[in-house]
Amino acid sequence: MALFGMVWHEFMGKRGPKPVEYGLLNVWEFEFYKAFHLLRDGYALPARQRPPVSGLTFLEANTFLTALKRLSPEDYYLATRKLAV
Repeated sequence: MALFGMVWHEFMGKRGPKPVEYGLLNVWEFEFYKAFHLLRDGYALPARQRPPVSGLTFLEANTFLTALKRLSPEDYYLATRKLAV
């Protein structure tokens, strides 16, 4: 079962405890430090930028909102009833 002059047990890692990778340990320690301090201080996690649920662009939504602001309360109620159906 030799491949290219090597026997199968040379592919396996060495037995016993492995040495600590201090560079990787330092990276993970800093990541946990940041995460726990952000949780302690109450900062919000960054939200993903999602497209709007309605599928409207910002300009379309803005023009729609300005049109709704110009409506009377009765017309606004009727418009929301039509959108709900």
